[in-house]
Amino acid sequence: MDAPVTAFISETYGSGCRHFQIHARKAILQGLSPKENREIPPLNYDFVRRIQKDFPDAEFVLNGGIKTVQEVQALLVEFPGVMLGRAPYSNPYLLAELEQLVFGTPAVTRMTVFEQYRDYMEEKMREGVYLKHMAKHLLGLYTGLPGARAYRRHLSTHMHKEDADLSVVDNAVKFVTTETYSTPDAES
Repeated sequence: MDAPVTAFISETYGSGCRHFQIHARKAILQGLSPKENREIPPLNYDFVRRIQKDFPDAEFVLNGGIKTVQEVQALLVEFPGVMLGRAPYSNPYLLAELEQLVFGTPAVTRMTVFEQYRDYMEEKMREGVYLKHMAKHLLGLYTGLPGARAYRRHLSTHMHKEDADLSVVDNAVKFVTTETYSTPDAES
C-alpha cells in the first residue's frame, strides 16, 4: 500500500494539490466482498501519520472506521479533519453530537430532530413520496437508548405497508421517549 499510494500523493502534490482525504484501509480487489473489505483489511492510521509528516504543508483528512464522538475528538488532535462514512447512517444523532463538540453549537435533542424530520416527511408525503423512502433514515436515530430496538422493529414492520402514514413514526417514537410528543393534529 505504501509505495503506490505515496507515489500517487507525491505526483498529485507536485501538481499543486494540498488537500487529501485518505481512507486508511487497503481495499482488496480480489476475493473479498465490499462488506468484507470494510471489515477485514486492517486500518492503517500510522500510514496516514507518516505521509502527513512527509508532506507537512498538505492537509490530510483521515477516513476509515471512525464511529464515535470520542474517536473523532482524539483523532482531531492529530489530523486537521476526519471523515465519517457509514457511522452517521446507522446513528444519525452522532452528527448532532459532533456539531456540538466541534463547533460549539447548542445541543439539539433527538426529539427535536425527530419532529423536524417528521415535518419534512409530512410535506413530502403530500407531494406523493412514500413513507418507507423517508422513514428508513430514522431507523438509527435512537441508537443506544432504551426502547430503540422496539422503535426500529415497529418502523421496519410498518413503514413498508402500502397505506403507511405518519402514525407509523408517531407510534414508533413512543417506544423510546418519555418526552411529551403529540402529533400536530392531536387535541389536548
